[in-house]
Amino acid sequence: MGYELATQSTSLSGSGASSALTTTTHYTGEGGLHQVYAGLGFMPLNGLSVGANAGYLWGSTTHSAYTEFSNSSTDALRRSYAYEVRSYTLDFGAQWAHRIARRHEVSLGVVYGLGHGLHGSADFYNQRISGSAVPSGDTVALRNVFSLPQTVGVGLGWNYANRLRLGLDYTLQQWGSATSPALESAGRRQSSVPQSRQSAHRSPSGEFRCGIYARSRRPVVGTARALSFGL
Repeated sequence: MGYELATQSTSLSGSGASSALTTTTHYTGEGGLHQVYAGLGFMPLNGLSVGANAGYLWGSTTHSAYTEFSNSSTDALRRSYAYEVRSYTLDFGAQWAHRIARRHEVSLGVVYGLGHGLHGSADFYNQRISGSAVPSGDTVALRNVFSLPQTVGVGLGWNYANRLRLGLDYTLQQWGSATSPALESAGRRQSSVPQSRQSAHRSPSGEFRCGIYARSRRPVVGTARALSFGL
């Protein structure tokens, strides 16, 4: 992740151009998250497959906003929010396939992603800048305030003679049970500070997906290849 942009506005406190105050805010951001994982699966029974993915998640990001004014007597403002996370991830899955006719096979799959707390930190800086000095500012540091949501998914598939496959699955992420820092106004000072709280305002996130795959066993005329497509 990386971005840099700016906004500018002008306000008038009286008559004439000399009373105009121009405010310019620069927004920057950098960093990102990374994940590596490995999977293992086996078939304990005929038609039943189970597996698991174990991974490691790490990374950091920084978002900053620097506001300066055309009036040299007005101090600039700088707000910065940075976080870092590192932890493990675990996902489990199982699939059962059953042949209901000579060329027809149905399959049912379920997946589960473990929701848990992440090791990490979140830091917020709200500073007033005068030249190269920092006359005043607030610093808030939070530790271990992030968590991953629990994930549950189910899928259904149909296979016709290994030539036509249809699939439908649904995944639910329970963000209401996850935690993350949130910026909130504190009293009349309107100074925003991050607080660790449960994401109760977030509704569970669900996703439907469907797909189709078809393959012809007969070679395309003039070639030795079979025709296949998927969606």
